[in-house]
Amino acid sequence: MKHLSKRQDYSIRPDDEISKLIDQVEDTINEYENSLHSIAEEKEETEAEEEKINKQMIDDLGEKDQLNSTTSLIKSSTKANLYPNLLEFKQTEPKATGDSVKLTEETNRTSTIERAECKSPTIIQETVQTPTKITIRSQNIKPTTPMRTLSQYRREQKQRAVNNATPSTITLDIEKARLKEEMENARSVIYQDGLKKKVEQLRVLIEKYEKGIEQSSNALALCLKNPDQRGSSSQLAAEQILLLSTQRRTACKEEIEKIESKLKSPVLRVPEVPLASGSISIERIFLPLKSDFIVGQVNDQDPLNHHFICLATCGERVLETELLDSSTSIQNAAITFELNKLLFEGLDKDFEILFELYGMALSKEKHHHDKKSSLMSSIKIPPLSPKLGRSKKAANQMITYSANQGFTRLGYIKFNWNNILNQDYELEEFMYNSPFTGQIQVELKMNAIYNTEIELEDFLNEYDGKYWKSRYYVLRGYLLAYWQYKEDYTDRNQPSLGTIDLRNCVNRKIGPVSLNVCPRSHSFVLVIEDEILDRQKKSTKDNKVHKTTEQRSLIFAADSKEDFDKWCEHLNKLLPMIRVWEYNAKPPQDLKFLEQK
Repeated sequence: MKHLSKRQDYSIRPDDEISKLIDQVEDTINEYENSLHSIAEEKEETEAEEEKINKQMIDDLGEKDQLNSTTSLIKSSTKANLYPNLLEFKQTEPKATGDSVKLTEETNRTSTIERAECKSPTIIQETVQTPTKITIRSQNIKPTTPMRTLSQYRREQKQRAVNNATPSTITLDIEKARLKEEMENARSVIYQDGLKKKVEQLRVLIEKYEKGIEQSSNALALCLKNPDQRGSSSQLAAEQILLLSTQRRTACKEEIEKIESKLKSPVLRVPEVPLASGSISIERIFLPLKSDFIVGQVNDQDPLNHHFICLATCGERVLETELLDSSTSIQNAAITFELNKLLFEGLDKDFEILFELYGMALSKEKHHHDKKSSLMSSIKIPPLSPKLGRSKKAANQMITYSANQGFTRLGYIKFNWNNILNQDYELEEFMYNSPFTGQIQVELKMNAIYNTEIELEDFLNEYDGKYWKSRYYVLRGYLLAYWQYKEDYTDRNQPSLGTIDLRNCVNRKIGPVSLNVCPRSHSFVLVIEDEILDRQKKSTKDNKVHKTTEQRSLIFAADSKEDFDKWCEHLNKLLPMIRVWEYNAKPPQDLKFLEQK
């Protein structure tokens, strides 16, 4: 029985221990679950606090970037705030994203987990270290408007318009380029049609002149068959019509050849509309005669009467002077043509006028005594040549150039841009056995015709020696006028503040200048030469006031490179036109101090 009792005690004891162990394990598990739950709560609180700290750091860094951009913008502005009421430009700021700002250091969290590999339940211990909070103090500085001048404001406005170009604006620019190309093609077609019509008109004129040549040739043949009509006024008129018709037909044919060569070229270049054109009027022609010829005419030793005419040709136009003869037109030992109808208009700077002198000798009719006496009274007889004297033989030697012939060309001159301002000329291909000396004096009158449809107007900055002044300039003809505001010219019709006469401009070329002259970009200079009355210097003979010249440099600056190129191109085209067609325009000079190094 004792044995059974011991055995029975032994069987109960393990159960008690197991129950105790189970209870202990359950308590440990509960404690572990509670500790895990507390750890999870602490972890969530820690992550929320870290997220809050990171958000605060991002906000502080954004304020710091805005502060740095504002400070750099204030430092970069060096101009005075002359216009505080101007619009304020938005400063571009880099967008702060989650990827751009990252915390490189994470919170230092150390966890020590000890696990006992035994039959007893595992005990976990965790130690959490909270991160230190980083704070950034930002200064409350308000961004100010950048200081800039009016020209800088205009440049920024143009650049802003370019940067803010929308796809619709780009499409509009493409459409404008396409329309411009179509207009150029239409201009080329219109120009080509105009050339063809001109060719047709010239051919009609050629037929007209050929009829005149045929009729005058028939009349001349009849005069030559009849001995009574030889040397008569009918023969002279027929010879004159034949000469004019022949020369005009030749001029028309040459013009047709030039036009057809243009039409055959692979690329037909349409000429630009000129800023200015000119007109030339030949007022007076003075042709000195040889002394021996004058003596023969006065003493009636010349059996022939000489007739002279001048022709001026420019393009297809041929203009003639009146017909003069040696018996009644000799004055001051010369033949003088007083003209009022030799006028050429619409000329460009590459014009060329061919001036030709023609002469013809016919049998002289009997003169009355009163006509001879009036001729001798109006002629100043020069000294006789010791070789020829007053012999009739010498006079006959002088007139062999046109005996039994029609009109013969005695010489010619070509007027162009280079010699148009001269007064004395020498005849080219001169016939030395003619009555003239080969010298000729021509009085010309030139007028400029400016295209009023092409004007240039825009703002320019002018330097007055101390400050830059922005004014609105309008270029019309040879005058450059300026107003303070654009509305004063367009709306209010106020008189200009002043004008600049470009006839006194001596610049050979308008362009950029050296930094020594003007350091500002997009600047150019106009050198004006004015005449000043010097009242201190007086002539002792006629007591006249002397005139001296003085040069002044006008410095201008455009707001952009496009405006600078536009003004320089327009002025470089206009100044040569002014110097060609304005007789009192100053010649260009070499101004080396303006050249850009």
